Amino acid sequence: MENHFHFLKNAYFFRTLSDEDIVKIQAVCKEEQFNTNEIVFFEGDMGDRCFIILKGSVEIWKDYNSPERDMLAVYKSGQLFGELALIDQSPRGATIVVRESVNLLSITRADFDRVLAGSVTISISIMKSISAMIREQTEHFLDNLRTSKNRLSMAYAQLRKEVEERKQLEAQLLQAQKMESIGTLAGGIAHDFNNILFIIFGYTQMTLEMMPETSPFHNNLKEVLNAAERAKSLVQQILTFSRQGSQELQPLQIQFIAKEVVKMLKSSLPASIKIKQNIDTNCGPVMADPSQIHQIIMNISTNAYHAMEEKGGTMEISLDNININIQSPSEDIHNMIPGPYVRLSISDTGCGMTRELTERIFDPYFTTKTQGKGTGLGLSIVHGIVKSHSGYISVKSEPGAGTIFYIYIPMLTSSIDLTQKASEKSVPTGKEQILIVDDEQPIAKMLQKMLEPLGYNVEYKTSSMEALLEFEKHPEKFDLVITDLNMPGMTGDELAKALVRIRSDLPVILCTGFSEIITEEKMKAIGIRELIMKPVVKNELARIIRNILESRE
Repeated sequence: MENHFHFLKNAYFFRTLSDEDIVKIQAVCKEEQFNTNEIVFFEGDMGDRCFIILKGSVEIWKDYNSPERDMLAVYKSGQLFGELALIDQSPRGATIVVRESVNLLSITRADFDRVLAGSVTISISIMKSISAMIREQTEHFLDNLRTSKNRLSMAYAQLRKEVEERKQLEAQLLQAQKMESIGTLAGGIAHDFNNILFIIFGYTQMTLEMMPETSPFHNNLKEVLNAAERAKSLVQQILTFSRQGSQELQPLQIQFIAKEVVKMLKSSLPASIKIKQNIDTNCGPVMADPSQIHQIIMNISTNAYHAMEEKGGTMEISLDNININIQSPSEDIHNMIPGPYVRLSISDTGCGMTRELTERIFDPYFTTKTQGKGTGLGLSIVHGIVKSHSGYISVKSEPGAGTIFYIYIPMLTSSIDLTQKASEKSVPTGKEQILIVDDEQPIAKMLQKMLEPLGYNVEYKTSSMEALLEFEKHPEKFDLVITDLNMPGMTGDELAKALVRIRSDLPVILCTGFSEIITEEKMKAIGIRELIMKPVVKNELARIIRNILESRE
Protein backbone atom coordinates (compact mmCIF):
# COMPACT_ATOMS: atom_id res chain seq x y z
CA MET A 1 0.00 0.00 0.00
CA GLU A 2 3.07 2.27 0.09
CA ASN A 3 2.60 3.24 -3.55
CA HIS A 4 -1.01 4.15 -2.88
CA PHE A 5 0.11 6.40 -0.06
CA HIS A 6 2.27 8.43 -2.41
CA PHE A 7 -0.48 8.70 -4.99
CA LEU A 8 -2.88 9.98 -2.35
CA LYS A 9 -0.27 12.37 -0.99
CA ASN A 10 0.25 13.91 -4.44
CA ALA A 11 -3.45 14.27 -5.30
CA TYR A 12 -4.38 17.96 -4.94
CA PHE A 13 -7.56 16.95 -3.12
CA PHE A 14 -5.48 15.49 -0.26
CA ARG A 15 -2.13 17.30 -0.56
CA THR A 16 -2.74 19.47 2.55
CA LEU A 17 -3.40 16.45 4.79
CA SER A 18 -0.87 15.12 7.27
CA ASP A 19 0.72 11.72 6.78
CA GLU A 20 -1.48 10.40 9.59
CA ASP A 21 -4.63 11.58 7.82
CA ILE A 22 -3.38 10.15 4.47
CA VAL A 23 -3.04 6.76 6.16
CA LYS A 24 -6.68 7.04 7.33
CA ILE A 25 -7.83 7.82 3.75
CA GLN A 26 -5.68 5.01 2.34
CA ALA A 27 -7.39 2.54 4.68
CA VAL A 28 -10.77 3.08 2.98
CA CYS A 29 -9.44 3.10 -0.64
CA LYS A 30 -10.19 0.20 -2.97
CA GLU A 31 -8.20 -0.67 -6.11
CA GLU A 32 -10.30 -1.23 -9.25
CA GLN A 33 -9.41 -2.13 -12.87
CA PHE A 34 -11.20 -1.18 -16.14
CA ASN A 35 -10.44 -2.26 -19.69
CA THR A 36 -10.06 -0.16 -22.86
CA ASN A 37 -13.33 1.51 -24.04
CA GLU A 38 -15.07 0.47 -20.84
CA ILE A 39 -17.22 3.17 -19.24
CA VAL A 40 -16.36 3.99 -15.63
CA PHE A 41 -19.59 5.98 -15.19
CA PHE A 42 -22.12 7.94 -17.31
CA GLU A 43 -22.91 11.60 -16.99
CA GLY A 44 -26.17 12.19 -15.18
CA ASP A 45 -25.64 9.24 -12.80
CA MET A 46 -25.63 10.02 -9.10
CA GLY A 47 -22.11 10.19 -7.68
CA ASP A 48 -21.15 7.72 -4.96
CA ARG A 49 -17.34 7.58 -5.17
CA CYS A 50 -14.26 9.34 -6.57
CA PHE A 51 -11.21 7.90 -8.39
CA ILE A 52 -7.44 8.44 -8.51
CA ILE A 53 -5.64 7.03 -11.58
CA LEU A 54 -2.80 4.67 -10.66
CA LYS A 55 -1.95 3.56 -14.20
CA GLY A 56 -3.37 4.14 -17.70
CA SER A 57 -5.63 6.96 -18.91
CA VAL A 58 -9.29 7.92 -19.31
CA GLU A 59 -11.24 10.31 -21.59
CA ILE A 60 -13.70 12.87 -20.25
CA TRP A 61 -16.69 13.25 -22.61
CA LYS A 62 -19.59 15.72 -22.73
CA ASP A 63 -22.85 14.49 -24.30
CA TYR A 64 -21.27 11.09 -24.96
CA ASN A 65 -24.47 9.54 -26.32
CA SER A 66 -25.21 12.51 -28.60
CA PRO A 67 -24.04 12.96 -32.24
CA GLU A 68 -22.61 16.31 -31.12
CA ARG A 69 -20.53 14.71 -28.33
CA ASP A 70 -17.34 16.47 -27.33
CA MET A 71 -14.21 15.09 -25.65
CA LEU A 72 -13.20 17.57 -22.95
CA ALA A 73 -9.91 16.14 -21.67
CA VAL A 74 -7.66 13.10 -21.11
CA TYR A 75 -6.62 12.26 -17.53
CA LYS A 76 -3.50 10.23 -16.75
CA SER A 77 -1.67 8.70 -13.75
CA GLY A 78 -1.95 10.73 -10.55
CA GLN A 79 -5.02 12.70 -11.62
CA LEU A 80 -8.34 12.51 -9.77
CA PHE A 81 -11.93 12.62 -11.05
CA GLY A 82 -15.40 12.39 -9.52
CA GLU A 83 -14.09 14.17 -6.39
CA LEU A 84 -17.31 16.10 -5.72
CA ALA A 85 -19.06 12.77 -5.06
CA LEU A 86 -17.29 12.88 -1.69
CA ILE A 87 -18.94 16.20 -0.81
CA ASP A 88 -22.47 15.85 -2.19
CA GLN A 89 -24.56 13.45 -4.23
CA SER A 90 -24.97 15.61 -7.34
CA PRO A 91 -25.35 14.02 -10.82
CA ARG A 92 -22.09 13.49 -12.65
CA GLY A 93 -21.32 16.16 -15.27
CA ALA A 94 -19.42 13.97 -17.76
CA THR A 95 -18.95 10.40 -18.99
CA ILE A 96 -15.64 8.69 -18.24
CA VAL A 97 -14.40 6.24 -20.90
CA VAL A 98 -11.20 4.19 -20.55
CA ARG A 99 -8.71 5.11 -23.25
CA GLU A 100 -6.28 2.33 -22.31
CA SER A 101 -6.50 -0.26 -19.53
CA VAL A 102 -6.50 1.61 -16.25
CA ASN A 103 -5.96 0.86 -12.55
CA LEU A 104 -7.87 3.17 -10.20
CA LEU A 105 -8.10 3.87 -6.48
CA SER A 106 -11.70 4.52 -5.49
CA ILE A 107 -13.21 5.97 -2.32
CA THR A 108 -16.92 5.67 -1.60
CA ARG A 109 -18.88 8.51 -0.08
CA ALA A 110 -19.97 6.33 2.90
CA ASP A 111 -16.34 5.35 3.73
CA PHE A 112 -15.20 8.95 3.35
CA ASP A 113 -17.94 10.18 5.71
CA ARG A 114 -16.71 7.78 8.40
CA VAL A 115 -13.16 9.08 8.06
CA LEU A 116 -14.35 12.72 8.27
CA ALA A 117 -16.41 11.95 11.39
CA GLY A 118 -13.25 10.93 13.20
CA SER A 119 -11.02 13.85 12.07
CA VAL A 120 -11.80 17.58 12.08
CA THR A 121 -8.48 18.37 10.40
CA ILE A 122 -9.40 16.27 7.37
CA SER A 123 -12.70 18.17 6.96
CA ILE A 124 -10.94 21.53 7.11
CA SER A 125 -8.19 20.45 4.71
CA ILE A 126 -10.71 19.03 2.25
CA MET A 127 -12.70 22.28 2.29
CA LYS A 128 -9.52 24.26 1.67
CA SER A 129 -8.63 21.96 -1.23
CA ILE A 130 -12.12 22.34 -2.71
CA SER A 131 -11.90 26.11 -2.36
CA ALA A 132 -8.45 26.15 -4.00
CA MET A 133 -9.71 23.86 -6.75
CA ILE A 134 -12.71 26.09 -7.49
CA ARG A 135 -10.53 29.22 -7.42
CA GLU A 136 -7.97 27.63 -9.73
CA GLN A 137 -10.61 26.43 -12.16
CA THR A 138 -12.35 29.80 -12.03
CA GLU A 139 -9.10 31.63 -12.81
CA HIS A 140 -8.38 29.21 -15.62
CA PHE A 141 -11.88 29.74 -16.98
CA LEU A 142 -11.52 33.52 -16.74
CA ASP A 143 -8.13 33.40 -18.48
CA ASN A 144 -9.64 31.35 -21.28
CA LEU A 145 -12.58 33.74 -21.43
CA ARG A 146 -10.27 36.77 -21.65
CA THR A 147 -8.18 35.07 -24.33
CA SER A 148 -11.29 34.15 -26.28
CA LYS A 149 -12.62 37.70 -25.91
CA ASN A 150 -9.34 39.17 -27.22
CA ARG A 151 -9.32 36.76 -30.14
CA LEU A 152 -12.94 37.54 -30.87
CA SER A 153 -12.23 41.30 -30.73
CA MET A 154 -9.28 40.89 -33.09
CA ALA A 155 -11.33 38.73 -35.43
CA TYR A 156 -14.18 41.24 -35.35
CA ALA A 157 -11.80 44.14 -36.07
CA GLN A 158 -10.26 42.19 -38.97
CA LEU A 159 -13.71 41.28 -40.27
CA ARG A 160 -14.85 44.88 -40.05
CA LYS A 161 -11.71 46.00 -41.89
CA GLU A 162 -12.26 43.40 -44.61
CA VAL A 163 -15.93 44.40 -44.92
CA GLU A 164 -14.93 48.07 -45.27
CA GLU A 165 -12.26 47.21 -47.84
CA ARG A 166 -14.77 45.09 -49.73
CA LYS A 167 -17.29 47.93 -49.68
CA GLN A 168 -14.62 50.30 -51.00
CA LEU A 169 -13.64 47.87 -53.74
CA GLU A 170 -17.28 47.35 -54.68
CA ALA A 171 -17.82 51.12 -54.73
CA GLN A 172 -14.72 51.60 -56.89
CA LEU A 173 -15.83 48.84 -59.24
CA LEU A 174 -19.29 50.38 -59.50
CA GLN A 175 -17.76 53.81 -60.06
CA ALA A 176 -15.39 52.41 -62.70
CA GLN A 177 -18.27 50.72 -64.51
CA LYS A 178 -20.28 53.92 -64.29
CA MET A 179 -17.37 55.97 -65.62
CA GLU A 180 -16.83 53.47 -68.44
CA SER A 181 -20.50 53.73 -69.43
CA ILE A 182 -20.35 57.51 -69.24
CA GLY A 183 -17.15 57.44 -71.27
CA THR A 184 -18.81 55.41 -74.02
CA LEU A 185 -21.77 57.80 -74.02
CA ALA A 186 -19.43 60.80 -74.01
CA GLY A 187 -17.56 59.41 -77.01
CA GLY A 188 -20.79 59.05 -78.97
CA ILE A 189 -21.87 62.59 -78.07
CA ALA A 190 -18.42 63.89 -79.03
CA HIS A 191 -18.75 62.25 -82.45
CA ASP A 192 -22.06 63.98 -83.18
CA PHE A 193 -20.87 67.26 -81.70
CA ASN A 194 -17.68 67.22 -83.78
CA ASN A 195 -19.75 66.78 -86.93
CA ILE A 196 -21.75 69.89 -85.99
CA LEU A 197 -18.55 71.80 -85.17
CA PHE A 198 -17.07 70.77 -88.49
CA ILE A 199 -19.93 72.48 -90.31
CA ILE A 200 -19.64 75.59 -88.08
CA PHE A 201 -15.88 75.79 -88.72
CA GLY A 202 -16.18 75.25 -92.45
CA TYR A 203 -18.96 77.70 -93.30
CA THR A 204 -17.78 80.36 -90.83
CA GLN A 205 -14.26 80.26 -92.22
CA MET A 206 -15.47 80.37 -95.83
CA THR A 207 -17.80 83.27 -95.02
CA LEU A 208 -15.03 85.08 -93.14
CA GLU A 209 -12.75 84.82 -96.19
CA MET A 210 -15.45 86.43 -98.35
CA MET A 211 -16.11 89.18 -95.80
CA PRO A 212 -13.97 92.35 -96.01
CA GLU A 213 -12.09 93.16 -92.79
CA THR A 214 -13.82 96.55 -92.68
CA SER A 215 -17.22 94.89 -92.37
CA PRO A 216 -18.81 95.03 -88.89
CA PHE A 217 -19.64 91.32 -89.33
CA HIS A 218 -15.98 90.34 -89.76
CA ASN A 219 -15.20 90.52 -86.03
CA ASN A 220 -18.47 88.76 -85.21
CA LEU A 221 -17.46 85.80 -87.37
CA LYS A 222 -14.01 85.74 -85.77
CA GLU A 223 -15.70 85.46 -82.36
CA VAL A 224 -17.76 82.56 -83.70
CA LEU A 225 -14.53 80.82 -84.75
CA ASN A 226 -12.96 81.51 -81.34
CA ALA A 227 -16.00 80.02 -79.62
CA ALA A 228 -15.83 77.01 -81.94
CA GLU A 229 -12.17 76.55 -81.01
CA ARG A 230 -13.09 76.52 -77.31
CA ALA A 231 -15.85 74.03 -78.04
CA LYS A 232 -13.33 71.90 -79.92
CA SER A 233 -11.06 71.91 -76.84
CA LEU A 234 -13.97 70.87 -74.62
CA VAL A 235 -14.84 68.02 -76.96
CA GLN A 236 -11.18 66.98 -76.91
CA GLN A 237 -11.42 66.78 -73.12
CA ILE A 238 -14.50 64.57 -73.48
CA LEU A 239 -12.59 62.32 -75.88
CA THR A 240 -9.65 62.19 -73.46
CA PHE A 241 -12.09 61.27 -70.70
CA SER A 242 -13.54 58.49 -72.86
CA ARG A 243 -9.98 57.32 -73.69
CA GLN A 244 -10.27 58.27 -77.35
CA GLY A 245 -8.40 61.55 -77.31
CA SER A 246 -4.73 61.78 -78.16
CA GLN A 247 -2.35 64.12 -76.42
CA GLU A 248 -1.26 66.87 -78.82
CA LEU A 249 1.84 68.52 -77.37
CA GLN A 250 2.79 71.78 -78.98
CA PRO A 251 4.73 74.92 -78.05
CA LEU A 252 2.39 76.83 -75.76
CA GLN A 253 2.33 79.90 -73.57
CA ILE A 254 0.24 78.98 -70.55
CA GLN A 255 -0.50 82.60 -69.57
CA PHE A 256 -3.08 82.96 -72.35
CA ILE A 257 -5.01 79.90 -71.19
CA ALA A 258 -4.75 80.98 -67.54
CA LYS A 259 -6.18 84.41 -68.33
CA GLU A 260 -9.02 82.84 -70.30
CA VAL A 261 -9.90 80.58 -67.36
CA VAL A 262 -9.79 83.51 -64.92
CA LYS A 263 -12.17 85.42 -67.16
CA MET A 264 -14.52 82.41 -67.29
CA LEU A 265 -14.39 81.91 -63.50
CA LYS A 266 -15.17 85.57 -62.78
CA SER A 267 -18.30 85.36 -64.88
CA SER A 268 -19.50 82.04 -63.47
CA LEU A 269 -18.60 81.95 -59.75
CA PRO A 270 -20.76 83.73 -57.11
CA ALA A 271 -19.78 87.15 -55.75
CA SER A 272 -18.78 85.56 -52.42
CA ILE A 273 -15.70 84.13 -54.16
CA LYS A 274 -13.10 86.78 -54.90
CA ILE A 275 -10.68 85.89 -57.71
CA LYS A 276 -7.19 87.37 -57.84
CA GLN A 277 -4.63 86.79 -60.56
CA ASN A 278 -0.90 87.27 -60.60
CA ILE A 279 0.04 86.09 -64.09
CA ASP A 280 3.43 86.96 -65.54
CA THR A 281 2.86 87.74 -69.21
CA ASN A 282 6.53 87.04 -69.96
CA CYS A 283 6.41 83.37 -68.95
CA GLY A 284 8.36 81.16 -71.30
CA PRO A 285 6.79 78.58 -73.60
CA VAL A 286 6.27 74.92 -72.70
CA MET A 287 5.44 71.78 -74.67
CA ALA A 288 1.86 71.05 -73.67
CA ASP A 289 -1.63 70.07 -74.79
CA PRO A 290 -3.78 73.25 -74.58
CA SER A 291 -6.99 71.40 -73.68
CA GLN A 292 -5.25 69.48 -70.90
CA ILE A 293 -3.66 72.59 -69.41
CA HIS A 294 -7.13 74.15 -69.45
CA GLN A 295 -8.45 71.04 -67.70
CA ILE A 296 -5.77 71.26 -64.97
CA ILE A 297 -6.66 74.86 -64.13
CA MET A 298 -10.41 74.24 -64.24
CA ASN A 299 -10.30 71.09 -62.07
CA ILE A 300 -8.19 72.65 -59.32
CA SER A 301 -10.18 75.91 -59.45
CA THR A 302 -13.41 73.95 -59.11
CA ASN A 303 -12.01 72.21 -56.01
CA ALA A 304 -11.01 75.59 -54.58
CA TYR A 305 -14.54 76.91 -55.16
CA HIS A 306 -16.09 73.91 -53.37
CA ALA A 307 -13.76 74.50 -50.40
CA MET A 308 -15.11 78.07 -50.07
CA GLU A 309 -18.67 77.48 -51.25
CA GLU A 310 -20.34 77.90 -47.86
CA LYS A 311 -18.41 80.84 -46.33
CA GLY A 312 -16.85 82.45 -49.40
CA GLY A 313 -13.21 83.47 -49.70
CA THR A 314 -10.41 84.31 -52.10
CA MET A 315 -8.99 82.25 -54.94
CA GLU A 316 -5.66 83.29 -56.42
CA ILE A 317 -4.20 82.02 -59.69
CA SER A 318 -0.52 82.80 -60.23
CA LEU A 319 1.92 82.02 -63.02
CA ASP A 320 5.65 82.74 -63.11
CA ASN A 321 9.03 81.49 -64.30
CA ILE A 322 11.24 79.65 -61.83
CA ASN A 323 14.67 78.08 -62.14
CA ILE A 324 15.29 74.96 -60.08
CA ASN A 325 18.89 74.07 -59.26
CA ILE A 326 20.69 71.81 -56.82
CA GLN A 327 21.78 74.71 -54.62
CA SER A 328 18.25 76.14 -54.28
CA PRO A 329 15.75 73.26 -54.63
CA SER A 330 12.05 73.97 -54.75
CA GLU A 331 10.43 74.36 -51.35
CA ASP A 332 7.45 72.42 -52.70
CA ILE A 333 9.10 69.41 -54.37
CA HIS A 334 12.57 68.26 -53.38
CA ASN A 335 13.21 65.66 -56.09
CA MET A 336 12.73 67.88 -59.14
CA ILE A 337 15.16 67.71 -62.04
CA PRO A 338 17.09 71.00 -62.12
CA GLY A 339 16.17 73.42 -64.89
CA PRO A 340 13.75 76.21 -65.88
CA TYR A 341 10.03 75.70 -65.24
CA VAL A 342 6.78 77.57 -65.61
CA ARG A 343 5.08 77.41 -62.20
CA LEU A 344 1.31 77.56 -61.88
CA SER A 345 -0.10 78.01 -58.38
CA ILE A 346 -3.77 78.01 -57.38
CA SER A 347 -4.69 78.84 -53.78
CA ASP A 348 -7.88 79.25 -51.77
CA THR A 349 -8.81 80.42 -48.28
CA GLY A 350 -11.20 77.54 -47.67
CA CYS A 351 -11.46 74.91 -44.96
CA GLY A 352 -8.10 73.27 -45.70
CA MET A 353 -7.11 69.64 -45.16
CA THR A 354 -5.20 67.53 -42.68
CA ARG A 355 -1.87 65.96 -43.59
CA GLU A 356 -3.56 62.54 -43.86
CA LEU A 357 -5.98 63.88 -46.47
CA THR A 358 -3.33 65.68 -48.53
CA GLU A 359 -1.38 62.42 -48.78
CA ARG A 360 -4.38 60.74 -50.46
CA ILE A 361 -5.98 63.42 -52.63
CA PHE A 362 -4.31 62.19 -55.83
CA ASP A 363 -5.60 58.62 -55.29
CA PRO A 364 -8.27 57.53 -57.79
CA TYR A 365 -11.85 57.72 -56.41
CA PHE A 366 -10.72 59.42 -53.18
CA THR A 367 -12.81 62.50 -52.44
CA THR A 368 -13.53 64.73 -49.45
CA LYS A 369 -16.71 66.02 -51.04
CA THR A 370 -20.19 64.99 -50.01
CA GLN A 371 -22.23 62.44 -51.95
CA GLY A 372 -23.09 63.70 -55.42
CA LYS A 373 -20.48 66.50 -55.46
CA GLY A 374 -17.49 64.63 -56.81
CA THR A 375 -16.29 61.41 -58.42
CA GLY A 376 -12.85 61.31 -56.83
CA LEU A 377 -11.23 61.39 -60.29
CA GLY A 378 -10.55 65.11 -60.83
CA LEU A 379 -7.22 65.42 -59.03
CA SER A 380 -6.17 61.94 -60.11
CA ILE A 381 -6.62 63.04 -63.74
CA VAL A 382 -4.75 66.28 -63.02
CA HIS A 383 -1.87 64.30 -61.53
CA GLY A 384 -1.76 62.05 -64.59
CA ILE A 385 -1.77 65.03 -66.99
CA VAL A 386 1.06 66.78 -65.12
CA LYS A 387 3.18 63.60 -65.13
CA SER A 388 2.52 63.08 -68.86
CA HIS A 389 3.94 66.58 -69.41
CA SER A 390 7.11 65.61 -67.45
CA GLY A 391 5.98 68.01 -64.75
CA TYR A 392 5.54 67.99 -60.98
CA ILE A 393 2.62 68.74 -58.70
CA SER A 394 2.43 69.30 -54.94
CA VAL A 395 -0.08 70.58 -52.41
CA LYS A 396 0.14 72.44 -49.11
CA SER A 397 -2.80 72.66 -46.77
CA GLU A 398 -3.72 73.05 -43.12
CA PRO A 399 -7.15 72.80 -41.49
CA GLY A 400 -8.69 76.26 -41.43
CA ALA A 401 -5.79 77.81 -43.36
CA GLY A 402 -6.72 77.02 -46.95
CA THR A 403 -4.94 75.07 -49.68
CA ILE A 404 -2.43 75.84 -52.40
CA PHE A 405 -1.47 73.67 -55.39
CA TYR A 406 1.84 74.06 -57.25
CA ILE A 407 2.23 72.74 -60.81
CA TYR A 408 5.62 72.84 -62.55
CA ILE A 409 5.88 72.34 -66.33
CA PRO A 410 9.37 72.23 -67.92
CA MET A 411 10.10 75.32 -69.97
CA LEU A 412 11.25 75.08 -73.58
CA THR A 413 14.85 76.23 -73.81
CA SER A 414 15.17 76.34 -77.62
CA SER A 415 13.97 79.34 -79.57
CA ILE A 416 10.54 78.66 -81.13
CA ASP A 417 8.39 80.99 -83.17
CA LEU A 418 4.95 80.56 -81.62
CA THR A 419 3.31 82.80 -84.18
CA GLN A 420 4.57 80.85 -87.18
CA LYS A 421 1.54 78.60 -87.44
CA ALA A 422 -0.90 81.45 -87.08
CA SER A 423 0.87 83.51 -89.73
CA GLU A 424 0.64 80.84 -92.39
CA LYS A 425 -1.95 82.53 -94.61
CA SER A 426 -1.09 80.89 -97.90
CA VAL A 427 -3.32 77.90 -98.60
CA PRO A 428 -1.95 75.22 -100.97
CA THR A 429 -4.09 74.57 -104.05
CA GLY A 430 -4.41 71.87 -106.69
CA LYS A 431 -6.32 70.59 -109.73
CA GLU A 432 -6.85 66.92 -108.85
CA GLN A 433 -10.15 65.02 -108.65
CA ILE A 434 -11.35 64.29 -105.10
CA LEU A 435 -14.18 62.02 -103.92
CA ILE A 436 -15.86 62.93 -100.61
CA VAL A 437 -17.84 60.18 -98.80
CA ASP A 438 -19.92 61.13 -95.74
CA ASP A 439 -23.38 59.96 -94.74
CA GLU A 440 -24.20 63.49 -93.49
CA GLN A 441 -24.92 65.61 -96.56
CA PRO A 442 -24.25 69.01 -94.86
CA ILE A 443 -20.67 67.90 -94.13
CA ALA A 444 -20.09 66.43 -97.58
CA LYS A 445 -21.49 69.54 -99.25
CA MET A 446 -19.47 71.85 -96.99
CA LEU A 447 -16.23 70.01 -97.86
CA GLN A 448 -17.06 70.35 -101.54
CA LYS A 449 -17.56 74.10 -101.17
CA MET A 450 -14.36 74.35 -99.13
CA LEU A 451 -12.11 72.53 -101.60
CA GLU A 452 -13.49 73.66 -104.97
CA PRO A 453 -12.25 77.29 -104.54
CA LEU A 454 -8.77 75.79 -104.05
CA GLY A 455 -8.93 74.42 -107.62
CA TYR A 456 -9.92 70.81 -106.91
CA ASN A 457 -12.67 68.98 -108.76
CA VAL A 458 -14.84 67.58 -106.01
CA GLU A 459 -17.62 64.99 -106.12
CA TYR A 460 -19.41 63.72 -103.03
CA LYS A 461 -21.49 60.67 -102.08
CA THR A 462 -23.60 60.21 -98.94
CA SER A 463 -23.53 56.41 -99.14
CA SER A 464 -20.40 54.26 -98.93
CA MET A 465 -22.02 51.65 -101.19
CA GLU A 466 -22.78 54.27 -103.85
CA ALA A 467 -19.20 55.52 -103.61
CA LEU A 468 -17.85 51.99 -104.09
CA LEU A 469 -20.06 51.41 -107.14
CA GLU A 470 -18.96 54.71 -108.67
CA PHE A 471 -15.32 53.87 -108.07
CA GLU A 472 -15.71 50.40 -109.56
CA LYS A 473 -17.05 52.01 -112.77
CA HIS A 474 -14.27 54.63 -112.97
CA PRO A 475 -11.27 53.46 -110.85
CA GLU A 476 -8.86 55.96 -112.51
CA LYS A 477 -11.19 58.94 -112.19
CA PHE A 478 -10.25 60.02 -108.65
CA ASP A 479 -6.84 61.08 -107.34
CA LEU A 480 -7.86 61.08 -103.67
CA VAL A 481 -10.74 59.86 -101.47
CA ILE A 482 -11.78 61.49 -98.19
CA THR A 483 -14.20 59.26 -96.30
CA ASP A 484 -15.97 59.42 -92.95
CA LEU A 485 -15.35 56.47 -90.61
CA ASN A 486 -18.69 55.87 -88.92
CA MET A 487 -21.25 55.24 -91.66
CA PRO A 488 -24.16 52.79 -91.94
CA GLY A 489 -23.88 49.75 -94.17
CA MET A 490 -20.15 49.96 -94.77
CA THR A 491 -17.78 51.85 -92.47
CA GLY A 492 -15.05 54.11 -93.77
CA ASP A 493 -12.22 51.68 -93.02
CA GLU A 494 -14.11 48.87 -94.82
CA LEU A 495 -14.68 51.19 -97.78
CA ALA A 496 -10.99 52.15 -97.84
CA LYS A 497 -10.01 48.48 -97.85
CA ALA A 498 -12.34 47.79 -100.81
CA LEU A 499 -11.09 50.83 -102.77
CA VAL A 500 -7.40 49.98 -102.25
CA ARG A 501 -8.12 46.40 -103.30
CA ILE A 502 -9.36 47.79 -106.63
CA ARG A 503 -6.53 50.32 -106.99
CA SER A 504 -3.54 49.86 -104.68
CA ASP A 505 -2.01 53.30 -105.32
CA LEU A 506 -5.15 55.22 -104.31
CA PRO A 507 -4.53 57.59 -101.36
CA VAL A 508 -7.36 57.57 -98.79
CA ILE A 509 -7.92 60.03 -95.93
CA LEU A 510 -10.08 58.79 -93.06
CA CYS A 511 -12.04 61.51 -91.31
CA THR A 512 -13.87 60.98 -87.99
CA GLY A 513 -15.16 62.74 -84.91
CA PHE A 514 -14.66 59.71 -82.65
CA SER A 515 -13.06 56.30 -82.97
CA GLU A 516 -12.28 53.49 -80.61
CA ILE A 517 -11.60 50.85 -83.28
CA ILE A 518 -9.06 52.40 -85.65
CA THR A 519 -5.37 52.33 -84.75
CA GLU A 520 -2.28 53.52 -86.59
CA GLU A 521 -1.22 49.91 -87.27
CA LYS A 522 -4.65 49.00 -88.64
CA MET A 523 -4.73 52.20 -90.67
CA LYS A 524 -1.41 51.40 -92.35
CA ALA A 525 -2.44 47.80 -92.99
CA ILE A 526 -5.58 48.99 -94.82
CA GLY A 527 -3.65 51.54 -96.86
CA ILE A 528 -5.08 54.72 -95.29
CA ARG A 529 -2.59 57.60 -95.62
CA GLU A 530 -3.97 59.92 -92.92
CA LEU A 531 -6.48 59.97 -90.07
CA ILE A 532 -8.11 63.37 -89.50
CA MET A 533 -10.09 64.12 -86.36
CA LYS A 534 -13.10 66.39 -86.92
CA PRO A 535 -13.38 69.30 -86.85
CA VAL A 536 -10.45 70.27 -89.03
CA VAL A 537 -9.88 73.81 -90.37
CA LYS A 538 -9.56 74.56 -94.06
CA ASN A 539 -5.82 75.42 -94.07
CA GLU A 540 -4.87 72.21 -92.25
CA LEU A 541 -7.03 70.04 -94.52
CA ALA A 542 -5.58 71.73 -97.62
CA ARG A 543 -2.03 71.14 -96.37
CA ILE A 544 -2.70 67.44 -95.64
CA ILE A 545 -4.27 66.91 -99.09
CA ARG A 546 -1.38 68.61 -100.85
CA ASN A 547 1.29 66.66 -98.91
CA ILE A 548 -0.37 63.34 -99.76
CA LEU A 549 -0.86 64.14 -103.43
CA GLU A 550 2.68 65.49 -103.87
CA SER A 551 4.18 62.42 -102.20
CA ARG A 552 2.75 60.35 -105.10
CA GLU A 553 4.53 62.37 -107.74
